[in-house]
Amino acid sequence: MDVADCGPKGLGAFAAEACVSGSYVCDYVGESIDFVERATRYQRDPPAYLFHLGGGAIAGSHRFIDAVASTHASRAINHAQHANLEPVIDFDARRVSFYALRDIAEGDELTFDYGEEYWLQRGFAPADDDRDYSPARVAAERSKLAAAQRSSGDAGSNPLSRRRRRERAPKDAAALAALLRDRPER
Repeated sequence: MDVADCGPKGLGAFAAEACVSGSYVCDYVGESIDFVERATRYQRDPPAYLFHLGGGAIAGSHRFIDAVASTHASRAINHAQHANLEPVIDFDARRVSFYALRDIAEGDELTFDYGEEYWLQRGFAPADDDRDYSPARVAAERSKLAAAQRSSGDAGSNPLSRRRRRERAPKDAAALAALLRDRPER
């Protein structure tokens, strides 16, 4: 991969050689961090090079790859709605691998779709994306999220108070695994 100026996007990653559809292109290279470290690092400013790997049912179990200090070209892979790369996440290995969605010619910009949620959280749309990120839709999505959060935290609508739910929740991964193993299938 080569990194070069990409106009209003800033830097971009470009294919140094042709890639066939389905072939491995690269990994997203950075530091693996947990939810607490993410919250600590990005109290004021939103992260610029953070890839969310996902997480489990236990609070704080979400993992991220933070490429802010990385010098690898993968941190320059930009967004495109009709991207040429597909990220494949391996949560256990704390790894994101990019594969070619179609044939890529030498010199083509390497891109992946950051997803609607990424742009809705930021409240603006990328220039080359024709999905609806209008202020009205952003406001509606934020209202739905706020309503869902309010209803899940309302002790009056749930027979278990928030405190009792916390007390009954598994305290760590081993306790969660035991609970899931012993639970009858539904």
